[in-house]
Amino acid sequence: MRAKVLEEDNSEIRYSTRTGRPYGSEGFITKMENKLDRTFRLGLPGRPRKKAGGERK
Repeated sequence: MRAKVLEEDNSEIRYSTRTGRPYGSEGFITKMENKLDRTFRLGLPGRPRKKAGGERK
């Protein structure tokens, strides 16, 4: 049973390493984001949309 838990943890650690994101609970990640003033969660892919109302002149 312990080996199965380690396999699941290994895959999560590998994912975190590949993506460059921290490995831990949601509370830990939120605390690190606040402390470092940085976002570690995945955002939406692609370029940000323009704001409504248009900034063109």
